[in-house]
Amino acid sequence: MERELVRRILKERLQRAQERRSAAAKEFNNAVGIPSGIPHSCGAGLVRAASQEYRRALRDVQKAIQEQNDFELRDVAPKDLGQNDLDQEEGEAPLGESRG
Repeated sequence: MERELVRRILKERLQRAQERRSAAAKEFNNAVGIPSGIPHSCGAGLVRAASQEYRRALRDVQKAIQEQNDFELRDVAPKDLGQNDLDQEEGEAPLGESRG
């Protein structure tokens, strides 16, 4: 795979992960009642679910950053870089739009 193509795919992966993290952070803030900081009554389940989603999204951002670093510093592309990434790169699902 061409180096510039891998670089673009990894950049887009990071951007999608950051967007997901941002959305999860907003959802968490809504669940805990920000701006007051006081959780909604009976909202413990919502807070827990939002917190778990935020953790998953943050891990995805960390993974995307690590993949970019590995590629740029060690010339190691992610093993899971495959056809789905190529399809997206070819314009089937532009960044910021859903696939389904």
